[in-house]
Amino acid sequence: MATVSIEYWSLAGELERIPGVKVTGQVGRSGSFEVTVNGQLIFSKLQKGKFPDPKEVAEEVKNCIKNGHQGGKGGQQKSSYH
Repeated sequence: MATVSIEYWSLAGELERIPGVKVTGQVGRSGSFEVTVNGQLIFSKLQKGKFPDPKEVAEEVKNCIKNGHQGGKGGQQKSSYH
């Protein structure tokens, strides 16, 4: 099961529909709106300069799961989304 951590709760509904995903929330830095999959950052408003689009983020989460992403390793692995 992939753990998806979000700082932008309006994404929760979209992400909870993905099979094999456990959505958790946390308070982040002000204005950061970050999303991680198993510890890997896949979206940051601070980096992108825009709010996360729920459908785009959901697609990226699905891609991470499909590609067997295990996250971690100091953030060395990069997502195509950010």
